[in-house]
Amino acid sequence: MAARDRLILLTLVATGLRRSELLGLSWGDLDLDNDRPSLLVRSGKGGKPRRQPLVPALARELAERRATLSPAGEDPVFCGLQGKRLQRTILGLIIRDAANAQGSTSA
Repeated sequence: MAARDRLILLTLVATGLRRSELLGLSWGDLDLDNDRPSLLVRSGKGGKPRRQPLVPALARELAERRATLSPAGEDPVFCGLQGKRLQRTILGLIIRDAANAQGSTSA
């Protein structure tokens, strides 16, 4: 599994974000440099913004990815192959492939 895809799945599981919330994340929405890391969901359920706490392991992985990419604040956290915001259909494929892989290894 690609590192990006693994991080996407980890983010979904650790935060409980909805697909649209994950796809809408920009690097400027992440607060990774303090003792209580979090992310800003700009348009959550009911159209209300909210702060979502991050577990330390996820915050570390996101910080490492940010250091590798050196993105601008408005750049998307998760990109497709063209470097643009990840599309909903690709996210669906990532989730489907992970589910299929899990199903094929279980007894």
